[in-house]
Formats: sequence, structure tokens, C-alpha cells
Amino acid sequence: MIAQKRGKNVAVVGLILQTAFTAVMLAVWLMTGSLTAMATVWLLTGGIGLWVMVLLLFYTRQLERREAAELEEIAAGSSIFQSEEAAQNQPMAARLAFIERWTTPTFTLLWAAWHGCMAVVIWRTLGAETKTPMQYPSQGTLFALLIGFLMFLFSRYSTGMGTQKQWRPLRATGGYMLAGAIMLAGAAAALLGAWQGYGQIDYWVATVGAALMMIIAIELVINFVLDIFRPRLPGQEQRMSFDSRLLGLIAEPDRVGHSLADAVNYQFGFEVSRTWFYRLLVKSFIPLVGLGALVLIAISSIVIVHEGQEHIISRFGRPDAENSLKEPGIHFKLPWPIETARAFDVGRLYEFQLGAGHEAEPDIITAGTFKGRELALWTEEHGSHEEQDFLLAVPPESRENITGNKAADVTIIKLGASVQYKITDAYKFGYKYADAEEMLEVVASREMVRYCSSATLDTPIRGDAQDRPEAIMTYGRGPAARRLKTRIEETVKELDIGVQIVSVAFAIVHPPADAAQSFEKVIEARLRQDQQRYQAQAQAVTTLSGVAGNRPSALRLALAFSIHDKLKEMPSPIKNPAKFAEAIAQQIKTNEAQADELREEIKQDVFRGRKTQESTGAGNSLQSVLDDHQTHIKNLKGLQNETDKTKAEKLLAKLVSDTGQAAETRLMNLKTGRASVMIAEASSQRWRHELSERGKAESFARQTLLYEASPQMYMLDRWLDTWDQVLKGKHKRVIGLDPNRVEHWFRWEGKSGVSSGLYDGASNGTGQ
Repeated sequence: MIAQKRGKNVAVVGLILQTAFTAVMLAVWLMTGSLTAMATVWLLTGGIGLWVMVLLLFYTRQLERREAAELEEIAAGSSIFQSEEAAQNQPMAARLAFIERWTTPTFTLLWAAWHGCMAVVIWRTLGAETKTPMQYPSQGTLFALLIGFLMFLFSRYSTGMGTQKQWRPLRATGGYMLAGAIMLAGAAAALLGAWQGYGQIDYWVATVGAALMMIIAIELVINFVLDIFRPRLPGQEQRMSFDSRLLGLIAEPDRVGHSLADAVNYQFGFEVSRTWFYRLLVKSFIPLVGLGALVLIAISSIVIVHEGQEHIISRFGRPDAENSLKEPGIHFKLPWPIETARAFDVGRLYEFQLGAGHEAEPDIITAGTFKGRELALWTEEHGSHEEQDFLLAVPPESRENITGNKAADVTIIKLGASVQYKITDAYKFGYKYADAEEMLEVVASREMVRYCSSATLDTPIRGDAQDRPEAIMTYGRGPAARRLKTRIEETVKELDIGVQIVSVAFAIVHPPADAAQSFEKVIEARLRQDQQRYQAQAQAVTTLSGVAGNRPSALRLALAFSIHDKLKEMPSPIKNPAKFAEAIAQQIKTNEAQADELREEIKQDVFRGRKTQESTGAGNSLQSVLDDHQTHIKNLKGLQNETDKTKAEKLLAKLVSDTGQAAETRLMNLKTGRASVMIAEASSQRWRHELSERGKAESFARQTLLYEASPQMYMLDRWLDTWDQVLKGKHKRVIGLDPNRVEHWFRWEGKSGVSSGLYDGASNGTGQ
């Protein structure tokens, strides 16, 4: 009875102290606004209920012991029948049994519910709490340390009494008060950190306090369930369900050592714990652990910075960009866990792969060898990793396949790129993002997908879409890698990850392996198409060369007449200014597009080693055609910028006249080609006709003189010439006598001959 009374008195003192400590921490919470102080208040408030329950047990046990003593006295001075009647009337013992059987488990459930609810309240408060400066942290630290120290002393006193069987309930209060003392130490550390400018410690300590309360609640529920099914043997001590075993381990760590010693003795079969070595080790264990801790703390204060490294120092988990170690050598910092150092290899070149998936199965990895080197064809699956698919755009002019059907707007290609980078800002790379390396790979993959979605496989894009990436599998592979590098650099600069992209190179660019046959058919069709195009180009060059002697001269001649015809067809700027402006803009756009095509062709000629001025001489090259385009564009822009309609009309008329004369001059100055041949023949015919007519005119003047000298003779001569022209190839005879006095004799068998005179009968075959 005396022991129970002493336990009751200790419970009363503990209840008073627990209430006082709770009130003090409530004042600290209201004064400072600390989250850890709030969590400590809810934890200490739970201890008040525990002390009330322990007080109730000791008080009931005291009454039960007093009742038992009275019954013993009555039994000593009474008959056996009176003692049996008294033994049956024990209300205090029945009350104690009721409390131990029903009240204690009920209290355990209610106490577990309290801890669980308060843990949830603390977590919700932490989630909704806004960052506000803490008030009076120094005073709060002082109060937390003071009551924490007092609670620690009283917890040790209660734990010591709880080792005795008669005061066993004090073991639960001692462990719980020790948990409260630890929480008060955390509150003091949080307040001290806020005082020094590290307010984030308060949040994390409060989170730990909420987790501790939730763990206690879960353990109490488990104890309640196990207590229901635990067998109860007569004379065996029963442990209260509200007595936390976890807190008991914290309060009595020596019990763990005794348990381990018993286990070692059992395993070896003799009292190992009684040997001199074990006792020496036990005596020196704490100093050795302390020395080891000091050595570890000293080692944690040394930082060795190697060449090409940079260390960021974090104080209480907060990194500081300015507190970094860059110079190689040995440096010192505050010991762990106050300050920690994280190393970054800023001089190292990092690399990651884009387009590489999971590891491929060994049975599909195929490759050939050539002169000891491993070769892999894209027509077969190969490589140690699966190659990912990317979508590429198909130009509108390439969407009709070899069968004449419309193909899809996209195609699939296997791409693999190697990205190399180095760290330029260790603080941003290490602490701005949770995983900067993963973030870099993700944004690089995103840019690669976006880039490929607008690229083409091997077909150039003409017209307004020339800024899009094209022919990524052929000649555009290098520009595509450079453009992708630029896009990744822009994204990295925007995100400010703290890295520099060194290079981006395509290691794998090919269609899927199962598309090999179809791809080869497409390539074959395109080669045939190229062959036909080259034949057409050769025929065009032949035709142009036949017309004007060489292609540039023909293009200049055609351009001159085209310019003249377009200007003649242009609407009047006075009568129809809207159509005039539209026509001017359209011609400027058309000529600029043609000029761009000529520039690209000139670049290709230079790339092939051809000279810009061909062998035909200056003025007969593609550059001269480009100059004509630029001159015409300049004239059109001058006409477009003319605001005075009358002046524009005159300027248009002048351009029409000048271009017409220039076209005719260029046509007439041709020295080679069919046109020049026709011009030369026409000129020759003109001179022949002119000289012939000029000779006839001069001959007529001379014949006039002959006629005046002898008109009859001249007429006879003209008359004879006329018969010569009329009867060409016929025999004619001229007789200078009166026809009526001439008798004609013909010798039909005579030979014909050329008459040499009027009376040569033998020669003429005639007689008189």
C-alpha cells in the first residue's frame, strides 16, 4: 500500500509538471508562432491524459491494497464463515479489475485517436501555413531548453521507478516524457535556427513531430489489438496497452544491450558477457564511439577539390551560390551536419544519347564484319539498344508515290543523336532543378521531336518553306545537327540549367529496317525521275544553244522579250491603279523568285568547279541573266514607288519602248544559233535583190542610149532576146529577105547543128 501511495504521489507531481510544461509551451507557441512549438504543445497535451490514467491506476491499487489489508485483519479475528463472507465483498478489487480490463483499453484507443488526429491537424497546418517571420525566437529557445531539461530529469526518475514491478505504470510516463523532452530539444533547435535566419528548420522539425505522433498512434492501436488476443496466465505480469515499446527502447536503451548479451551467451554456450574482453569493450565502448565520432566530424570538415571540380557548400541543407570552392587543393568547412559539400565536375565533358531506347534482345542484334571491323546495315535490326521512331514531314510534291496514289503526310525514320555538354554553373545545375541531367535530356528529346516533325527525309522544300529543315538523311544531315544544337541551346538558355551544349551529332539516320524494300523502290523511282529530268535539261540546253548559241544568251533573249511583253500588257496606272499595283507586285515577286533560283544554280556551278563567266565571254553567263533580273526588279520598284500617276504612265511607256528596243538589239546582235543564221540569210538575200535591181537600173540607162542611136536595130535585138527567152532550147532561123520571095527546102534526114550564119545550109540542115 505504501508503494502504491508513493507511485500515486509521483503521478500527482508528474501531472502537475506535465500541465505546467504544456502551459509554458502554449505560451511559447502563441508568442513566437513556431510550428514546432505547436506540435510540441499537442504532444505534451497527450501526456496530461497519460498521467491522469496512471494516477487513477495507482489510486485504485492503493484502495485495493487497503481493502485487502482490512480483510486480512477481519479474517484473523473472525470465524471461517465470516472470513468467507468478507472475501466475497471486495468492491475495490472489482473496480481495479474493471479498470484494467475495460478502462485501460478504452483509454488506449482514445489516446491513439488523439495522437492520430493531432498528427493530421499538424500536417494540414503545415500545408496551409504561410511563411511569416518568427517573433521572439531567443526567449522561446530559453524556455524550451529549460522545461526540456526539467522534463528529461523527471522522465529519468519515472523510468527508474518503472523498472520496479510495483511502479510499472511509470515506465510508460517516463518514456512519453522523454519523447516530450526530445521534442522540446527539437523546438529549441528550430527556434535557434529561426533566430540565426534558418526558418526552414522549424517546418521540418514540426513535420518530424507529426510523424512521431502518428507512429505512436499506430503502435497504440496495434497494442490494443494484441492485448485482446494475448493469453492471461495467473500470476503473470500484464503490460499495459498504453505502454509504448518504442518509447521504452528510447528510455531504457540498456535493456537492448542486456538482450543482445543474453543472445550472444546463448549462441556461444557460455557467459561471454562475463569475460574480461567483453567487460573491457563495454567499459571502453562509449569513449571509442566518442573518439570515432570526433574523427568523423574532423574528417567531414576537410574538403579536397580536384582539378576540374567545383564544390558547393550547404549550411543546414541550404546551398549558397557564393559559398563555393573552385580552386584545387585542401579547404576547410564547418563539420557535418552543419555544412556539407557537393562536388561537380565542371571540367568534364558529359554525353547522353537521343533516340536510344531500352536494351535490345541479344537474338536480334545482328552485324557483319569487314576486315576485322564490325559493320551494321540499316536494313537489319542492329545495335545494343532499340532505336526509337521519329516522324518526319513529307513535302506536298512528294506525296504521290510511284503508283500514282497519294501517300501519307508523314514518314517514319530511325534517329540517334549524341549530345555533349559541360557544366558552367554548378549551383544552377545542382540545385535549381531536382534532376538537371534528366531535365536536360527531356528538353533535348522534346526539341528533337519538334525539329523532326517539320523536317523532310531526302527531298528539298521549295517556295516559301525554305526555312524548314530538309533532306535530313542526305545532304541536310550536317545543317540539321547544327540547327538542332541551336534549338537545344535556346531552350537551355531559357530554362537556365547552368550547362553549355558543346556539340550535337547524328550517329544514326536511316529508315526502319522493315521498310528497306519499299525504300529501295522509292529510291529507284526517284533515280529514274532524275534521269528523265537530266535528259530534259540536256534537251533544253541543246534547244537553247541551237537558238542562241548557248544557254545564257537564250535565257537573256527570252527574258528581254518576256519583260517587254509583260510591260506592254500591264494596266494603266491612271485608268486602273489597283490592277496596276497588283500587277507590279506580282511581277516583282515572280522575278525575285527566279533570281533566287539563279543564285542557287550559280552556287551549284561554283561548287562543281565551273566559272561564273563561261567561255562564251562576259555577258553570256548566268550571272548576266541574274543582273538582267535585278535591273528589271529595280525598274519595277521604281515604277511601284512612283506616287504621281501621270509620271508613272510616262515611265511605263518609256520602259516599254526601251525594253522593246533592247530586245530587238539583242536579237540582232546574236552571232550564233539558228536565229543568227536566219538573220544572216535574210541579210544576204536582201543584198542580192538590191544589187540585182541596181544593175537593172543602170542597164536601162545604157539601153536608152542604144535605142536613140538605132531604134530599129535595138528593137530587133530586143525582139530576138524575147524569142530566146520564150523558146529556150528550140532551133530558130533568121532570114534577112522578103518572106514572100523565099522558097523553103527541108532536108529531114540531115543532122541538126548550131547555125553559124545565115547561108550555112550544111550547118543548118536547110537548102535554098
